[in-house]
Amino acid sequence: MDNRILFISLASGSSGNCYFLGSQDFGFLIDVGIPFRTIRKKLNECKIPLESVKAVFITHNHWDHIKSIESFSSVLHLPVYALTSVKRAICSHKCLSKIVPGEIKDLELNSPISLGDYTLTPFLVPHDSEGNCGYTIEFRGRRFTLATDVGSPTEELKNLIPQSDFLVIEANHDVVMLNNGPYPPELKERVRSDKGHLSNKAVAELLDEYVTDRLTRIFLCHLSDKNNTPDLAYKTVVHTMKKQISVTILDRKETIKFTLC
Repeated sequence: MDNRILFISLASGSSGNCYFLGSQDFGFLIDVGIPFRTIRKKLNECKIPLESVKAVFITHNHWDHIKSIESFSSVLHLPVYALTSVKRAICSHKCLSKIVPGEIKDLELNSPISLGDYTLTPFLVPHDSEGNCGYTIEFRGRRFTLATDVGSPTEELKNLIPQSDFLVIEANHDVVMLNNGPYPPELKERVRSDKGHLSNKAVAELLDEYVTDRLTRIFLCHLSDKNNTPDLAYKTVVHTMKKQISVTILDRKETIKFTLC
C-alpha cells in the first residue's frame, strides 16, 4: 500500500468545500460541503477507498461545509469533530434532522487531538458563523495549516504561517469585483467585514509579511465565483510576495491532488 501523505481538494468555493488529508489507507476529511456521492466518486478516482476515511473535521456550520455530514455521522458512523458551538448549530439545523448530538465529538480551541500519526489542533478563525476554526496538523515532522472563511487574520494565524510547511488559506474576492458586482449592499458589507471573507489583496499582504523559507507550497482556497477569478487571485498573491513560493489555486469543482511527503 502506498504510504505517501496526500492533500486532495475535492471542492473549494462558495458552492461547497471538502478536503482529504492522508494516505491510501488512513486519512480524514476536513469539511463535507458537497454531496456524499461526489465525495465517494472523487476519492475513488484518486484511489482512496472510502474505508480509508477515519474521521471528519468541521470548520464551521455553514451549509457549504456540512452538506453531507449526516452520511458520515448517522449512516457510516464515523467520528465527526467540531467546536462545541458549531456542534450545537449543526444539531439544530432544520435540514439535518437525522443528526444525533452524541454522534459529533466536541473540540476545544488550541487543544490537540491525535488521530493515528496525525496531531490536529483547532485554532480560532473569525467568521459570521456559530464559531469557526482552522486546523494546524502535524505529521512526519511537518506542519500543514488550513484556514478558510477568514474574516480577518488573527495573531495566532500570523504566528502559524512561518511555522508551516504547507498552507491552505482563503483568497475569496477581488475588492474591485466585489464593489462592482451583483451582490446587494448588505451582502457586500458582510463579505468585507472582519467576520466575512479575506480578499486577494489582504491575503497577499499577509503572506508577504509572514511567509518564511520553511513554507514550500501555498494553496489558495474558497474563491468566489462572482467576485474573483483564479487568474486574479494567483497574480495578486505572486506579484505581492517577495519570496518565491509555489502557489496553487484550488478549484471549485476540479479535484486537485498533491503529494506532501
